[in-house]
Amino acid sequence: MGRRVALVASVLLLAAFTRAAAAPPANDAFQRTWARTDKPVADLVVSRTWMWGPDAFTGPLTEPYAEGPNGSRTVQYFDKSRMEITHPDAPDDGLWYVTNGLLVVELMTGEMQVGDAAFQQRLPSQANVAGDADDPTGPGYHTMAMVRDAAPLADGELITWRIARDGSLTHDPTLAVYDVRAAHRVIVPWIDHQVASPFWAFMNSSGLVYEGGQYVTAPLFVDPFYATGYPVTEAYWANVKVGGVYRDVLLQCFERRCLTYTPGNPPGWQVEAGNVGQHYHYWRYVETAPVVPAYTFSGSLGGPWDPATLMNAPHGIAQDSQGNIYVSDTGNNRIQKYDPHGVFLTQWGQPGALDGQFASPGGIAVDSQGKVYVADRGNHRIQAFDSAGNWLWSADTVDAGGPVLHQIGTPEDVAVGGGFIWISDSGRDQLLGLPLTGAGIGVVGDTNVLHDPLGITWDESRSTVWVADAGDVQLEPFNTSGTHLAPAFLVPGAQSITDVMVHATTGEVYVLDSAGGAVWVAPVVGSSGMLFGGVGDTLGRFNQPMALVQATIADTVWIADTGNSRVQRLSLSGVAYETLRDNRRGRYFFPGGIVYSPALPYLLVADTGLSRIQGVAPNGSFWTDWGAGTTVPVGEPVLLFPADVTANSTGALWVADTFNNRIIEYSQWGEYVRHWGTAGTGPGQFDGPLSVAADGAGNIYVADSGNHRIQMFDSQGNFITAWGGHGTLLGAFDRPTGVAVSGNDVYVVDQGNHRVQRFDQQGNFAGTWGEFGSGPGQFNTPADIAIAPDGNVYVADALNHRVQAFTPDGTFLAAWGSSGSGPTQFTTPIDIAFSPTGDTMYVTDRDNHRIQLLTRLNP
Repeated sequence: MGRRVALVASVLLLAAFTRAAAAPPANDAFQRTWARTDKPVADLVVSRTWMWGPDAFTGPLTEPYAEGPNGSRTVQYFDKSRMEITHPDAPDDGLWYVTNGLLVVELMTGEMQVGDAAFQQRLPSQANVAGDADDPTGPGYHTMAMVRDAAPLADGELITWRIARDGSLTHDPTLAVYDVRAAHRVIVPWIDHQVASPFWAFMNSSGLVYEGGQYVTAPLFVDPFYATGYPVTEAYWANVKVGGVYRDVLLQCFERRCLTYTPGNPPGWQVEAGNVGQHYHYWRYVETAPVVPAYTFSGSLGGPWDPATLMNAPHGIAQDSQGNIYVSDTGNNRIQKYDPHGVFLTQWGQPGALDGQFASPGGIAVDSQGKVYVADRGNHRIQAFDSAGNWLWSADTVDAGGPVLHQIGTPEDVAVGGGFIWISDSGRDQLLGLPLTGAGIGVVGDTNVLHDPLGITWDESRSTVWVADAGDVQLEPFNTSGTHLAPAFLVPGAQSITDVMVHATTGEVYVLDSAGGAVWVAPVVGSSGMLFGGVGDTLGRFNQPMALVQATIADTVWIADTGNSRVQRLSLSGVAYETLRDNRRGRYFFPGGIVYSPALPYLLVADTGLSRIQGVAPNGSFWTDWGAGTTVPVGEPVLLFPADVTANSTGALWVADTFNNRIIEYSQWGEYVRHWGTAGTGPGQFDGPLSVAADGAGNIYVADSGNHRIQMFDSQGNFITAWGGHGTLLGAFDRPTGVAVSGNDVYVVDQGNHRVQRFDQQGNFAGTWGEFGSGPGQFNTPADIAIAPDGNVYVADALNHRVQAFTPDGTFLAAWGSSGSGPTQFTTPIDIAFSPTGDTMYVTDRDNHRIQLLTRLNP
């Protein structure tokens, strides 16, 4: 091996290593250890490999080590290894007093040992294990780490496997000509490997050694594993550049040294010890220490969607002064509460006649103090609650000051104003007024006026109670004494009237036509006419709507779309904005892909189980959702279990609509733009697309999982190219499930092969890493992949229930997570996104139905 080598200074930069001036061994113990095997080589009395080197290339150094005196120990570096004295007060037994560290293990793993059980995480070394340092194809220590867990060969088996720098192995039968075999199997905790026959013969060889001031013939090593340690890999052939010429070299890494066997070398030099000491010293002292990302749990967003919160024929809706929305969920005999954005907050009630229970509740109203009043129709009473749903009182009669209490019949709706709770009682065909406390003198409206009264509202500007009289299909006004005010108002064209609303600003009166599924303006202020609606289940259409109320958002209304078991918010011109059905807003049901859109800035989540895309603020506040069933405007595509969503720098969005075998493009606001794709195997066709990514030029990449390929399109959805195919060879896939783009690199999660593959944008293979397992850099059914702002690559290692971080070329950096539902625990993590600065990592924790936030601790 040469005395000067060039080593990898970082992931991409080669730097020359110049050997420092020779130095004598630092003390008698180091001198004795060096002299035993290497003085005969230095004195030219034998021809064999150096085990340390001709001399040290550093003086004595003090390095931190927890178990040493004052937390440090004395070391000295030689070409082939490092000598160290950890316990200077221990007896000098001539063998184990001086040790040489597990340098190869540290170089392979990136874990720099600073104590018996203490380590500092760095990047694994990419220096070439054998041959010239400038050989771009030579296996590095990071390469050997990839095959550390390979199964051992059988005893006596020929060694005919080649290893490439990317860790790939190929069988080359022509190597049998060298007759190198598996000679000795070592099985100790964490290690099970064969030692190749040339190395085993060398480790057990005898020759001239220097002992007691003279040359003697003795075993080269008192213990075969003293100098090398146990094998940490199998032996592999590599075609490496040696002195500028490519040659076949057998190499094998042990804990303390890597050995090489070059059949073409002169006898005595066929087996050599690699320059581990040089490589390690450069890695530890010269290379810039890598920044290993550190993240810690900082919160979670969402939580499981509960199908038990699905609405069933809601008949009433109200909004308080804070904008919170209360829905009378009639078919489920309960009240549901949402925040102003439609995010589910709480619910209360169950079937029954006890306090707080309901029998087909109808209308609902909220007073200025936040008290909630419910028309409990089947129990013939009004119930009052605080804003959290705590029961306050109930009343089933109204005292009008006469000798007889007026029994409440079937209360359809309630309204608050003028000091009373106004009740439309269809059982008595009468208007009732109940004091706000539920007790005291109330009001009984004029008789023989109403015929099946349903909806009711309070008109503050006119001090009037308006009643929607379904039987006469007209509006009936009353004053606060219960006196009917003429005239009643017909609404020409309306088929029925089920509720009424007064615009707080204009004073216009609107009625709800249940049979026609429409909202009309009543001729109270001006002429009448239909505003919007129609029968149906798409957005902006209704099926037997029963209630409406003005929203706190200007010029919009909430409508209880009873027959469709939902609540819609629309503008007064009929533009549909949002829909409430259950607690799904801000919650998730098996979430999949996630992306941070810096143009908004919001998180977009593929809420796969609910067949929608959900937009939330970085703190989890609900913004919008779209794509699911009846929330989609007429003529636009409906999503079916979308697996992924991505965004470009301008905010344009693309969704992998998995079960529909297509890609859909939306604007940053979720407005439909275009879609492409059908089921099939041809260009532009898909079989279960699971991931989508965009590059800086506007091209779109799709992991076409069932077709085992990546497809590339331009920004208009025109097919450009595809690559892959089913298999295990490099460039082939077994169900690709994730794709991400960084510069000219396209990273693909090859799920069935438990690896990541890297390509250029033309689909040319550029590298790979990973295998099945649970160790660092290994995978168990990885799901998707993301590129952090610092360029590092993060993989959602789904069935290992963790996230792993790598350098762009696949060097392991760190991992987070374990199986569970606690902080930084995952149950099948699916995808990862980052804030623009990388300060926050967002992970879709699929089977826990949430998104976990991890905050970065270091720059």
